[in-house]
Parts: sequence; structure tokens; C-alpha cells
Amino acid sequence: MPYSDDKYIGTGLPFLELFEIDAPENPLAHALFELYEEKRNIARGLPFWREFELLEMVRLGLAKYIFVLEPVDAGTDWRYRLLGTEIVSRFRIDRTGQKFRDFIDPANAEQLIQVSNRIASSGASGFFRLTPRNPEFSHLQIETMSLPIRNNTDEETWLLGGTFYGE
Repeated sequence: MPYSDDKYIGTGLPFLELFEIDAPENPLAHALFELYEEKRNIARGLPFWREFELLEMVRLGLAKYIFVLEPVDAGTDWRYRLLGTEIVSRFRIDRTGQKFRDFIDPANAEQLIQVSNRIASSGASGFFRLTPRNPEFSHLQIETMSLPIRNNTDEETWLLGGTFYGE
């Protein structure tokens, strides 16, 4: 599933495809998932967003790699509420406040929305690899995840995620 479109032309960003993987592989991805599982066990279900304290995320080296997505438009799209500084720096675009349909072509936005809806409704985490379609960018190693959480008012399920890069 492509993760970018013609709106990225001129940014130098490669065209990325999303592939599901079984579990986190990057060490920082492992750390985020372990933190999530700890909070989930304490909550005995989906943890609230407020349970992920910034100082703890900074101490673990995770803060700049995380993102938070919220469902919008009656579940027909997702919007970035928060996008870590390393994600913005690497992609050279700040998508905070933008919906998937704002920057992904319609067919692929729909697929990404369905994946996000599935994760939110099932309560099961999703782990992914972003792979450049162009072979000249094959050295780029990007891993991402979506972890279902409750918003602070317990009215809807959001997704806490992390995007991590191989060096």
C-alpha cells in the first residue's frame, strides 16, 4: 500500500509501501511496545492517552518518534493529533492536524483508514514496515506501529504509534 503520492514531489521523499509484520523489530519499537503492554496490563484493557507521560517517553528515548491519530469524519478518516519531531525532520513535512485524505491518494488513503479502523475496533496492535518502491532508496529502513488507546474522555479509541528508522 503506497504511503505517499504526487503531493510529495519535490520533497525528495521516496514512494513508500506499507507491509504488515508480526512484531516490532527495531529496539526503540520494542521499547515503545513494552511500555504500551505495561500500561495495558495495569489498565486491564486499553490504556488512556494521559497514561503516557512525556518525561517517561523522553527518558526512554521515544518522544521524538511517536505519533497520535484520532478518528474523524465519523470514522471515515484519521487525523494526526501529534507527530514527533524526528518524524517531521525525516519526512521534512509536518502533518500535525492533517487527515490521511489530505495527503494520500484516495485509494491508498482508504486502505490506510481501513487498517486504522481495524486496529481501533479490534484492540489489537499493528506493526508495519515502510519500504521504498524505488530500489535506489532500498537502504531506508522504516518501521512503524499503531497501538490502540482510549482518548482521555474515554469516548473513542485513538492510535498511539511510533515510527523508527534503521541507521
